[in-house]
Amino acid sequence: MFAVIILGMAFYGLWYIIRNLQKPNLNHHKDQNRKAEIFRNRAGCSNRFEREMFDALVSLGYTPLTQVKEARYRLDFVLMENGKKVCVEADGEVWHDADHDQKRDKYLLSVGYEAVIRVKYGDWKENKARCIQKLEIRLYELKLLPELHPSYKLQFN
Repeated sequence: MFAVIILGMAFYGLWYIIRNLQKPNLNHHKDQNRKAEIFRNRAGCSNRFEREMFDALVSLGYTPLTQVKEARYRLDFVLMENGKKVCVEADGEVWHDADHDQKRDKYLLSVGYEAVIRVKYGDWKENKARCIQKLEIRLYELKLLPELHPSYKLQFN
C-alpha cells in the first residue's frame, strides 16, 4: 500500500512538472525588438501632440516610424503594414498650410504612399478618442491594420 502511495505521488509530481512546463516564447526576441524600436522612435517625436499620437498608434498595434525624410519633406509618422505604407501627419495649428499640404500629399502619393492621413491638433484637443477612431477606420479601409490589432483578420474577409 505504501509503495502505491509513493508511486502515485511520483506519478502526480511528474505529471505536474510536465503540465506546467512553459513553452519557450518564440516571439520573445520579436517583442523585445519591437519594444526597443518603439522606445527609439518615440524619442523622435517633437512635441506632446506627436507623442500622444505616437502612443495611440502603438496602442493600436503599430510600430510607427517618426520624422521620416522623404525627399525634401519630413513626415511625422510612417506606418508600414501588409506591404503598404501610409503617412500620418499631426497637423499643429501653427504649421498648417493647406496649399503646402496639398502639394506634399500629391508628391507622397506619387512615390508610393497609399494615403496621407492628417489629424488636426484642434480636433485632437477636442476629442482624442474620436480622432483615434477615425484614424483606425481609415487604416482599416486601406487594409493597413497590424497583426496585433483585434480586427486584423476581419479586414481581409
